Amino acid sequence: MWWEILPSFVIITGMMTIAGLSNEVFQRLQNGGKLKRKANCGWDWDMYKRDERIAGKVYKTKGLENLADN
Repeated sequence: MWWEILPSFVIITGMMTIAGLSNEVFQRLQNGGKLKRKANCGWDWDMYKRDERIAGKVYKTKGLENLADN
């Protein structure tokens, strides 16, 4: 009856959960402990490119110590 669907539901739900969590773990391993950055709009993309220009790497942001004194 209706309970016959439970084993397949548990298997599919478990596999989707494992896939999502493993994706997050691999992103953290690749990016030095930080999650993947997303550029959802133009402002996000501008800040992404700014961090790349100032710090040299997108995932390692730096503060004022990286700017030249005038």
